[in-house]
Amino acid sequence: MGFTIETMDGIMVVRFEPGTIFTYELASAALHRQRSRPESLTTNDIWDTRGCAAASAFNSEQVMQIVDNIKSLHSGGQYHEKTALVVDSEESFGVSRMFQILGEAFPYEIQIFTDVRSARRWIGVKK
Repeated sequence: MGFTIETMDGIMVVRFEPGTIFTYELASAALHRQRSRPESLTTNDIWDTRGCAAASAFNSEQVMQIVDNIKSLHSGGQYHEKTALVVDSEESFGVSRMFQILGEAFPYEIQIFTDVRSARRWIGVKK
């Protein structure tokens, strides 16, 4: 499928396989699989896209659709506090930054990192 989802050290990690082309459809599939897990609403998460490239058709309209999907998946005032996006290219940073800006209305913080250790530290993992 191009990604895995696991809960480690009290955080949910969505990790995309290196070489994966990051598309709207893939992001939506990962989001829906993550949100199908009961703990996802209250567990901080890391989305690790290192080694991936955004599809050429991935644009701001599709990022906005992802933001709208996330809004529709939250319910009952249950929210986690933080989402960390881990990237390794300027292109991925640009798409992530667009998501961060459009997601400012979310009731949780979004930050962008270039390494998992910093992301884990920000989320609050001691290791």
